[in-house]
Amino acid sequence: MNFNKRKMMRCADVVFWVIIIANAIMKFRALLIEGNVGFEGLNTEVMKYFEMKNYFTLMCSLGLMFLFLIVMSQLNLFYLTIPYIGIKIAYRKFNKERLDKIDFKNDHYYREIISEYSPAVLSYIDDFKLEEKDVVATVMSLELKGKIKIEDKIKVINNEEEDLEENEKYVLYHIKKDKLKNMNGMDFEESVIRDCKKDGVLEEKSDIKKKIIKNIIIGVFINILIISSIAFFMNDIVDKVLGDNVLSIMAIMLIVFLGVMLFPFVITVYTISYLSMNVSKPYVRNRRGKEINTKLEGLKKYIKEYSLLDEKKYDDLNMWEDYLIYSVMFGQNDTIVKEIMKKSE
Repeated sequence: MNFNKRKMMRCADVVFWVIIIANAIMKFRALLIEGNVGFEGLNTEVMKYFEMKNYFTLMCSLGLMFLFLIVMSQLNLFYLTIPYIGIKIAYRKFNKERLDKIDFKNDHYYREIISEYSPAVLSYIDDFKLEEKDVVATVMSLELKGKIKIEDKIKVINNEEEDLEENEKYVLYHIKKDKLKNMNGMDFEESVIRDCKKDGVLEEKSDIKKKIIKNIIIGVFINILIISSIAFFMNDIVDKVLGDNVLSIMAIMLIVFLGVMLFPFVITVYTISYLSMNVSKPYVRNRRGKEINTKLEGLKKYIKEYSLLDEKKYDDLNMWEDYLIYSVMFGQNDTIVKEIMKKSE
C-alpha cells in the first residue's frame, strides 16, 4: 500500500542527513589526520589542548569543530540543504496549523460511538493522515456492515453499495479485485477528502495569500536586520571581543552563514512549498469537524486508558465491534493490522 507523501519525507530526512554527516566525517578526518582542509588554525588549537592534557576542553573543541563541519557540509551541498530545510519547515507548519490545542493535550473522556461517519473519515478528521491502519479499520467496518467476510482470505459477500461512503466503495472495489495490498494511498485519501466535504466536516482555508505575503515581509525584514547588524558590529566584535579566539570566531561564522547566506533562500523555498501544499489541500476542520474531533480525542483517551483493546485480535470484533475498530484507527492495535493485511495477500 502506498502513502507516498509521508514515506517520501521520511526517506528524504534519512538520505539528507546521511549525506551531510558522511561529508562532515570525511572533512573531520582530513582535518585531524591530514590537516589539509583549509582550517589549520583549528588543528593547532586542538593540539594545544591535547598537549596540555585538558581533555574536557579538547572534547568540547572537537564537538564544536564537528558541528561546524556539518554546517560547512550544508554550505558545500547548498543545492540539497536549501530545498530540504525550506520544504521541511513548510511541511511541518502546514500539518501543525490544521490541528487544535486538544490534539496535543486532552483531559476529557468520551464513550459513545460516532456511527454516522466511516472510520477513514473519522481518522482524517483526527489528524489529517491516512495509513494502512485506516484501511484495515475500513475493512473491519465493511464486515460489520455485512459486505465482506474475513476468514483465511477476505471475500465479498454483498455487492450492494448504496449505504457506503465513497472511500468504503473504493476499498470494497479493491477487495473484489484482490488488490487491497496494492491500493494507491493517494487515491484513497482523495476519496476520503471528498467524503469529508460531503459530510460537511471540512472547509477551505481563508486568507492564504495574505498569510504568505505576511511571511515574505517578515522574512525580508529579519534578513535586512541581520545583515545590518553584522555589517555594523562585525569589525568591533572580531577585533575587541574575540581577538585570536579561533573557536569563538568559528561560532560567529556559523551565525553569519545561517543569517546571511542561507536564510533568504530557505524562505523562498518555504514560501513556494507552503503555497503549493495549501493549493493542493486547502482544508481545515469547520465547527462541526472540531466538535467531532473533540469527541474523537475523548474516545482515544478512554480506549487507551480504560480498555485492553490493544491486546485483542480480529476474532474479538463481534464482541467489541466499533470500539475495536477505533483502537485500530487510533493506532493502538498493530496486531490486527498485520493480521488482516496478511489475509489480503
